[in-house]
Amino acid sequence: DVVRTRFAFAGLRALYPRARIDWLVEDRAAPGLVGIRDLDEIVQVPRRELRWLRPARSVRALGALVAELRARRYDLSVDFHGILKSSLLARAARIPVRVGFAPPLAREGSARLLTHAAALPGSHLSRFERKHAELAGRIPKKELAAYLNLTPETLSRLKSKLGNE
Repeated sequence: DVVRTRFAFAGLRALYPRARIDWLVEDRAAPGLVGIRDLDEIVQVPRRELRWLRPARSVRALGALVAELRARRYDLSVDFHGILKSSLLARAARIPVRVGFAPPLAREGSARLLTHAAALPGSHLSRFERKHAELAGRIPKKELAAYLNLTPETLSRLKSKLGNE
């Protein structure tokens, strides 16, 4: 999921050029975010510590994570994952504006914890287009190509499919 949503950062940065933008991600997926230019911080969720094999340790780790997120006083959360775990963390962190997907892209009831749920176009679109339709037009194509290591030929085909800038 990190690799598939990594492209969205350029669109968010373009929309919010002066904002502090951090990315909350499980520690095992954090390496997929290394090298994103202008990303302020990768905030890692200690997945192993949150497993319920040792409940007392898990509760302490979860409490520490939520306290850290609350201390950061975020204004906005954008949830590209669409599962209960990510929306619960944003809610527990008391982030006032929580944006994500409406069902059916939001799973496990996660949309109920959002303040703004985006209902996207129907299933005739690709998964990429369904999940990221609002951002696709705002992403600088050269940035997308650089992040994904696309060849000039592939970039040309991408431009023709998404429209030239």
